[in-house]
Amino acid sequence: MRPKFRLLLYLLLLLNSCQIFNDPQNVLIEEYPNEQGTKKVVIFLRTGNAATNNSIHISILDQDYHLKDTDTGNIFVADNPAWNEEIAKTLFTINWIEEKVVVITSANWGRIFRQVEKLDAKGGPIIIQFELQK
Repeated sequence: MRPKFRLLLYLLLLLNSCQIFNDPQNVLIEEYPNEQGTKKVVIFLRTGNAATNNSIHISILDQDYHLKDTDTGNIFVADNPAWNEEIAKTLFTINWIEEKVVVITSANWGRIFRQVEKLDAKGGPIIIQFELQK
């Protein structure tokens, strides 16, 4: 076997074992349905790879919708290199105030990429209030 071919094969195996090309996966953290059972707030961790951090995503979805690995947060997306599944379980407090008003509280918002305060949804807009926990 030629040395260049052997080196190339070794490098390809090494890169593959580092899992830098893996597609992200969504790990469900928690679901918070509204009292009426029509909508739910879904918090999930989107796994990263060598090029991206794990990120926390929050979506408001219809009650019967099931999260897919291709979904991203429709109201909130943020990351922090230290975040993992266990930390994600403690980051946020969710309170439905009314059928179409939800308050999301956190002491650590991370690096925010998306933060939506009004979501146009089937059945009318939903208001989202973000509060810093003291």
